[in-house]
This record gives sequence, C-alpha cells and structure tokens, in this order.
Amino acid sequence: ILFPRCLKLIIAFNYTLSHQRNHLVLIAQIIFA
Repeated sequence: ILFPRCLKLIIAFNYTLSHQRNHLVLIAQIIFA
C-alpha cells in the first residue's frame, strides 16, 4: 500500500517541477521577446 502512494507522490512532484519549468520558459520568452 505504501509503495504505490510514494510512487504517485514522486510522479506528481516531477510533473509539478516540469510544469513550473515550462512556465518559467514561457515567462522568459514573453519578457525577452
């Protein structure tokens, strides 16, 4: 029971990190365009 929950947490964490990185790239493109 514990392992899948940790796996979901790690996947959600990685998704959030990549999502934030995409937002930073988007903001940088808008600022420096």
